[in-house]
Amino acid sequence: MEQPSNNGSFNTFTIGFVIGAILGVLYAPKKGEETRETLKKLLEQLSEDAKDLGSVAKHKGEQVIEKAQPVVTEIKEQITPIVQEIKPMVEPMVEEVKDEAKEAMEEIVEPAMEKAKEDLNQTIEQARQDLRERIQKRRPRYFKGV
Repeated sequence: MEQPSNNGSFNTFTIGFVIGAILGVLYAPKKGEETRETLKKLLEQLSEDAKDLGSVAKHKGEQVIEKAQPVVTEIKEQITPIVQEIKPMVEPMVEEVKDEAKEAMEEIVEPAMEKAKEDLNQTIEQARQDLRERIQKRRPRYFKGV
């Protein structure tokens, strides 16, 4: 049960109307004050048309929601038993995947952490040695006797 849609022709008409009205006002041989008054009226009309279009769009949206709600409810009612039936079969698989992921992380992360700790300790020890050597070096005295 499809309803014919005339949104495209209505939009085309509206755009043509606006363009024609603007061109007609701009090229009409009138005084500036008359042209401004005509443009003001045209803008007021366009504002009213935009409000009307907004109302129409809101009404159409409400109609779509109203028509879709029973379908959504029906689909939800049909899917719920299927989900409840599948859930007990899937939960053990999810737990198994979690356990495997945890084991894989332990196999990868723990050795990497140990290696990082070793590298850090070596770097710290090297820095300590460099610091000791710098402290132990005698520095020349430039001002003897002072």
